[in-house]
Amino acid sequence: MNNRDTLAEAIRWDYEWYFEIAEPGKYGRGRNREARRKAEEVYKARTSPEELKRIQTDAYLTRALQEIPAQFETRHYGNQEWLYYALEHESNTTAHYYCQPLDEHYYLCVRFGYGIDLSAYFHLWQADAEAAEQRIIETVKLSFPNRLPAPEEKPAGGLRESDAR
Repeated sequence: MNNRDTLAEAIRWDYEWYFEIAEPGKYGRGRNREARRKAEEVYKARTSPEELKRIQTDAYLTRALQEIPAQFETRHYGNQEWLYYALEHESNTTAHYYCQPLDEHYYLCVRFGYGIDLSAYFHLWQADAEAAEQRIIETVKLSFPNRLPAPEEKPAGGLRESDAR
């Protein structure tokens, strides 16, 4: 998973697998499938006209479904490229994610979460928050031991002169 496109697909797949799984569990596992089942159960039984049922079902699902990331961007900070995406969660919270592939199986994810209690004032501090995110991400320095040159061999008889200091 060394390129950003593959990483974006893997992240999207992880979200879909977790929230769409048939067996509900802890921490929202299976939440989207359960929400659709509940909406169908509740709103299909009503005697309302079909158009009203559809509107009510859509309104419920808008609040109940866990958002699956759809848009990803590549952002450059320092000499590193980060995969970025944002999600708006229920109860007026927003999260920004910065991801960096580590190898073909793992990636690092840095999350910045914001509670927006007074959404009318969000624009007043949003630019400062995003500037702080950028400064923090710029300070992250990753090194990959398996990509570094091999260290010098130690002499069999003891320490090198540089090791004795």
